[in-house]
Amino acid sequence: MEVKILTRAAIREQITRFQSGSLTGKALAAWAFKQFADQEEELLDYEPDQEELIADVLDDLMWTDAAPFALDATAAQALAERLQ
Repeated sequence: MEVKILTRAAIREQITRFQSGSLTGKALAAWAFKQFADQEEELLDYEPDQEELIADVLDDLMWTDAAPFALDATAAQALAERLQ
């Protein structure tokens, strides 16, 4: 079985979808959690040499459906910029 690679570009794409309104905060959090879980189950690897950054951003995104951690436009843009 081929292991998929999660790239910074793929995460930026999801953040862009959130920013455009085509993805809710709850859906973004669920997507991020799925990526994290798949990596833990060795079904997914993170982009080489970007593992720590990707893990950190996914950690932030996994909580965006909880009120104290809700993602606004400024925070979403900051996360996208971290992934450049």
